[in-house]
Amino acid sequence: MKRDWYSPTGVWQHKSTVIAVLSIVGILSYLGRRYGFRSPAGTCQIPLLVTLILGGPPLLYDLLRKILKREFGSDLLGGISIITSIVLGEEGRY
Repeated sequence: MKRDWYSPTGVWQHKSTVIAVLSIVGILSYLGRRYGFRSPAGTCQIPLLVTLILGGPPLLYDLLRKILKREFGSDLLGGISIITSIVLGEEGRY
């Protein structure tokens, strides 16, 4: 049986796909506000913060679960590098 992309059992059921789409929308919204409408820097970052708040916890949960199962991969390495850069104060400033 073929699954449609718009059905609940299709591609939108996958958490990573929803988070990826949310991230793309957040980034495009930021760019539009920052360079299209020339909004102040504080208000431009709201879409990025919403994306972080909605998409971050599920990704962190998956990373912690993989650590406990001893499943190491590139996503774990990426998560560790992001957390390390935040702890060291290397988050981008403009």
